Amino acid sequence: MRLNPLTGVVEGFRSAVLGTGVTLDPLMLAAQRGDETMVRLLLNRGADPTLVASDGRDAERRATELN
Repeated sequence: MRLNPLTGVVEGFRSAVLGTGVTLDPLMLAAQRGDETMVRLLLNRGADPTLVASDGRDAERRATELN
């Protein structure tokens, strides 16, 4: 993932499907990786922190349980 500085859009991302079959959105993936800068950027750009993956975890839970 990278931020296009001209458009302010995060590019190069498609939903990540883990080996377990869980699909994550960019915010969930950044939270799971512990990437605070990307989490803040995505939230500032309107990412929805209430979305829940098929495993029942949202971004906040991924950040606290998986890091």
